[in-house]
Amino acid sequence: MQDTLFNRTWNVEELNELLKTDPKTVVTAAEDELEKSVEQTADVIRKAGKGRQIVLLSGPSASGKTTFAAKICG
Repeated sequence: MQDTLFNRTWNVEELNELLKTDPKTVVTAAEDELEKSVEQTADVIRKAGKGRQIVLLSGPSASGKTTFAAKICG
């Protein structure tokens, strides 16, 4: 189910039912999608930053800057 969770359109009733019956699957799928997005963005920054000495990250407190910086580095 996880592979198809974000490959379809859900109505509110269906999504609410899934969240009631299997919240772990929804959370895991959402985290996996976010991880893919972060990895893709990190790849773009790594490629664009070749030969540069510094990359600046900004964002509000607790927004994931340190975690994202670790992904860019490696």
